Formats: sequence, structure tokens, C-alpha cells
Amino acid sequence: MGSIPAPYRSRHGYAALAAYREAGLDDCAFLAQQFQVGLVQTGPVHQRADSRTAAIAPEIDRLPLQVKDVIRGAVEEIQVIGDHSLDPSTLASWSNGVVRISGTSRQFDRPHRGPAALHAGSLLRTTLVHECGHVLAEDARGGVALRDYLAMLAASGWLPDPLHDPTPFGTVGGDVRRLADHYGRRLKDVGPTWDLARPLRDPASPGVRQFDRDVMGRSHGDGGPRPRRTLGLQSPGALAAALTSRYQRQRLERELAGVGLTLSQVEHAINRRGPISPYAAVEVAETPAELFAVLHRGRFLVHTEPEALREGQRVLCEPWLQAERDGPPRGLAPRLRASHTRFVGRVPASAVAQRPTRGR
Repeated sequence: MGSIPAPYRSRHGYAALAAYREAGLDDCAFLAQQFQVGLVQTGPVHQRADSRTAAIAPEIDRLPLQVKDVIRGAVEEIQVIGDHSLDPSTLASWSNGVVRISGTSRQFDRPHRGPAALHAGSLLRTTLVHECGHVLAEDARGGVALRDYLAMLAASGWLPDPLHDPTPFGTVGGDVRRLADHYGRRLKDVGPTWDLARPLRDPASPGVRQFDRDVMGRSHGDGGPRPRRTLGLQSPGALAAALTSRYQRQRLERELAGVGLTLSQVEHAINRRGPISPYAAVEVAETPAELFAVLHRGRFLVHTEPEALREGQRVLCEPWLQAERDGPPRGLAPRLRASHTRFVGRVPASAVAQRPTRGR
């Protein structure tokens, strides 16, 4: 049988955390032996960080199977950051095989509320799923092709300023594939070195920050001026707010007429699709990761099945599901061993190499 068309699909099952505890082994042995993941807590002694570190293994034990496969196949280390080196608004980030989780944020201690709370699990678990969405969408070893990344953005409602690029507001914008192809051509015009067949973090690609600049006009976490050439994509809400704040209605109608559009066409395009979650409307990078997280929380949490969910299912989940259906059966889980060497323990923050961060 040929190669399985799914990034990180594991050949073996997983032993439960309970089996390790019954055998008198600690949680770090579970992570090291079942996932080949080291667990590190940085910074000074911090009660909240200690609690977060203790919650990592139980939450990973409860993750869906595809997410566990991503962790085993692509994550090398989980760091619980026990100081304030992460931005206060950042719960976690992923980069170069390392997931960094805030050990000081109070948000993790707040329970989910409302109907979704029955199914979403803890915020820590949801955050781990979200970070694995970043891995699937971006990682050079298994990331999706850039053309599929653009399709997820198109299906989630990201649009340019109609006065700068009216094409997405006409017939092209009604079809996700045609709209994604248009964005691909525009991206190649902005940066000819972009290869739509490569994932975002492929070494031959211009890089994550350059993608943000070329697509949104700014880099992740960067409030600097927009470059001259960019797709200028914005979420539907942000675009609507920008147009209404810059123009009076009559002036906007006149200027739209100059590019062959009516205000009703623009309003229809803005309302045609919406972000799958408020967080997916913050940065283009968060859209695929949030799609992955929402899909793994369960479709029944979403009252409709918008195009964004269908694109996320096609790009992020279906290859793995096909491999589960058609690939060889999983073997037995790795055996429990009496000792392990991967756990690094608590280390000072100054001893941890600083890596560029991206993600929730």
C-alpha cells in the first residue's frame, strides 16, 4: 500500500493516562512514551503555572484522536510559561515543534458557560486543539497547500476593499474556489516567489510574517504602516466598519459606481459569509486553526453548516479520516516503561531559547 494521504496519521494507538497512574508512573512518562513530547515549566515557582502543568496530560488524554496524532507527529515540547514572557492576551502559541502555554493567565481558570460548555471541554483543551490546527495548516512537514489555505480564508468571508479590488464583489465572489483562485493570482502579483502548492512554513516560501503583510497589509502583532502592495483582506465586520467610518453613503455609492459596483453588491458580499468564530476574525492566521477547533468541538454547536466549515472539513480533516478508513489498522499502543528521559523539569525562563510565536 502506498503512503497514507494524511499528515501525522499515527500507526499505533494510545495507552490511557490512567494506565500510567495505576502503574505508579507520572504524567511526564505518559507524554514522553505515548507522544514523544517533553514537558517543561519555566520561570519562578507560580501556583497557577503549577496547576496548569498538572492539567496538561489529563487534557491531552481527552483529546480527539486526530489531535493526538498531530501532537505525536509534530510537537516536540510543551512549555508552561510561569512568568510574563508571553503577551498577556496570548494563551498559547506554536512554533518549530514547541507549544508554549501561559501559566499565569486567569482565563484558563474560568469555566465555559452556555450550551457549548457541555461539549467544548476546558479552555485549555480547546486551546490545544487550536494550536494543532496551526500545525496542520502551516507546518512544512504536513501543512496544507497555500491554495487551500486561501480557500479557507475565502470561505470565512475575508475580503479586500472594494475600491481597490472589485472582483470579489461580483460573480467571482459567489464561488469559493473561484474566489480562492483570484486571491492566489493576486498573491503571486504581490509576491512572485509564493508557491501555491507549498505550505506556509515551507523553507522555500517567503515566511509567515511576509504572508500576513502580503495578505492583510500587516504582520501578526505588528501595528506598523501598510505596505504599498497587498491584497488588503479584512474580515467582514472589519471591512464594513472601515467603509462606514471612511465614507458617507452617497460618496461611497459614487466611488463604487466608478469601479462598476453598487452598494447592494458590496453589502451582499460582506454578508454572504462570516467568520466561524470571533477569534477567527482577528488575524488571517487564526481562521484555519479556529476551523479545526470548531470541527472538533462538534458540528452540532453550529446551527448552520457554512462554507467555511465545509472547506475546513475538506482540507484539515478529510485526508486524516480517509486514512483512518482506508489505511492499515493501528497497532498496539507503545508499552509502558518504568523510566523515561524526555521530561526536562522546571527551568528558568532565561534558559529557554526564545522562538517566534504564533497562535492563540
